[in-house]
Amino acid sequence: MANIMPPLGLASISAFLSEGGIENDIIDCYAHPDSDGLIREYLLKHRPSHIGFSCTTSSFFDGVRLAEMAKELTPEITVVFGGVHVSAVKEDVLQEYPVIDFCVVGEGKRGCGSL
Repeated sequence: MANIMPPLGLASISAFLSEGGIENDIIDCYAHPDSDGLIREYLLKHRPSHIGFSCTTSSFFDGVRLAEMAKELTPEITVVFGGVHVSAVKEDVLQEYPVIDFCVVGEGKRGCGSL
């Protein structure tokens, strides 16, 4: 049995962004069987400037796949990755996966400062 947790890190960053007046949403890929379709629909409807992924090592390649889909649908989008996988491998992610524009290493909210 897997112990699947809600995306608390993303929820924390979402709350921080909302407090700063920045509109944002979370699509929890574990909670939605058709998360690809939901992300595709969201991108086409809202055309966000940024998309972020929080990835463990086991979910990293799914994140890359979704980032590639996001860039295909909305080429102007900025892709940001965070989570334990990118925190462990750091700059290597940016060098090996050009679809990723920025990586957040460690606790994402800590580096945000004030909005």
